Amino acid sequence: ESLNILVSAAEAGRDSTRDLVARIGRASRLGERSLGVLDAGATSCALILQSLALGVEARLRPSA
Repeated sequence: ESLNILVSAAEAGRDSTRDLVARIGRASRLGERSLGVLDAGATSCALILQSLALGVEARLRPSA
């Protein structure tokens, strides 16, 4: 259950960046054009956390 919450929170955080205008980092030079685009760092972090959760879940399952 905790792993599912982790993945959901990571996805929600990633998706919340769509409504932000980049002000720092590489995307800052895009200004208003960054609005409506997911932040690359948040997207990659969400993917890493999803992979981590899948790996942990697989190790926690009892072997058949």
